[in-house]
Amino acid sequence: MKEIWKDIPGYEGCYQVSNLGKVKSLPRFGRTKGKIMKNFVQGNDYYGVKFSVDGYVKQYPVHVLVALAFIGPRPKDYAIHHKNHNIYDNTERNITYCTASQNVLFSLLEGNRKSKFNEQEVLDIRESLETGEVLAKKYNVSVNHINCIKRRKCYKYI
Repeated sequence: MKEIWKDIPGYEGCYQVSNLGKVKSLPRFGRTKGKIMKNFVQGNDYYGVKFSVDGYVKQYPVHVLVALAFIGPRPKDYAIHHKNHNIYDNTERNITYCTASQNVLFSLLEGNRKSKFNEQEVLDIRESLETGEVLAKKYNVSVNHINCIKRRKCYKYI
């Protein structure tokens, strides 16, 4: 597949994203060389990149940038779906918009929707006095995931 680069809306002339899921900075101000940016794994386990424009640093998930540049603005209340369920495959052909319920349905139909925690583990995490860092290591998840459970933003049905 031939790599195609497009400006990222809102960052035209500063950053571009490719249909293969790469992000690059463009030369600016005669002092910044353009380069392919390194992805990092965000707290939610998705690949992200950090932009710096006018002294402000902001991070974005790579799949969001690919969708924005190659599909267009995301409709209200829609999610970004990875068709092959591999969240590290941020190629244009693997990303589409869908409703949140469709996203869950696709995952269920493919057999890829697995809860990381059973009901007892969720209750144990909520009642634990251990720090988020300790619990994250214990359960092999991110601190953000632990905090989400403790604040009842995840596993609300328990």
